[in-house]
Amino acid sequence: MNYKFQEGLHLLNRAGHDEALLKQTLIHFHASLEDFFREQLAIQIQQKHLGTPSWRILISLWEKYRGLSYREKQIILSYNKKRNAVAHGKPMLINRRDVVFYRYFVAEFTEKNRSAQFKHGSIQQLLFETVLKSILGAKSGKKGSSKTYLTAVRNGLLGIFILFSCGIIMITEMLSDVATFFSEDSLTNNTIENTTFEGTLSELSDESTQKTYITVIVIDTQVYDGPGDFYLIKDTVYAGQQFELIDHSWDQNWLEIQLNSTDRGWIRKDTTQ
Repeated sequence: MNYKFQEGLHLLNRAGHDEALLKQTLIHFHASLEDFFREQLAIQIQQKHLGTPSWRILISLWEKYRGLSYREKQIILSYNKKRNAVAHGKPMLINRRDVVFYRYFVAEFTEKNRSAQFKHGSIQQLLFETVLKSILGAKSGKKGSSKTYLTAVRNGLLGIFILFSCGIIMITEMLSDVATFFSEDSLTNNTIENTTFEGTLSELSDESTQKTYITVIVIDTQVYDGPGDFYLIKDTVYAGQQFELIDHSWDQNWLEIQLNSTDRGWIRKDTTQ
């Protein structure tokens, strides 16, 4: 983790609920994530001569070459908006829970993606762009300088060879993916035929299925539109109330509950038992 994140941790430890310090902490965590994006996308930024790209360009590059979920994108853009408001002195209410959430999000995102491989096909795409430049360089070589011309031709031929090799690799990977798909599909069909399916909480719709209930243990617990306190608050529930459990978030920290016959909402898992 870079020094900006470490500095953010130090600030968070002594910030308490001081809003000014929490805002500085948020800026440090966001700057840490921005540095990580630039570090991981350095090759693409250099090849495309982007200089110092904005957050939206960084996110577009990450979506193209690394893969980014809708949830991750929305969180980053939301906190980028908060960071910009804070940095420019605009009114923005920041509480400790917001900052703690982002601290864990940044840590998890960078750890998950630090050693991750490029999304399928992106390496070949980069090689293709490099090879294309070599070929174009060979075509534009000036005959007036025989050494320069021969070098350009050699680079062009090398580029064609690399491009051909990349094509073989891509075809091999595609055939492998197809074989894996049919193998997994066959295995799945056999498994369904010979076993009883047990779905997730959200997939079970049989009326005979035993329902799971949770009890709220925190006074005045807020209910959100989605699994995170950056979503809109839609209701408030109270200690002692029981609700049917519908689903949980990917990180297990948020629970979706049935508020009434038609409405659902999300609450933090640590406010229930």
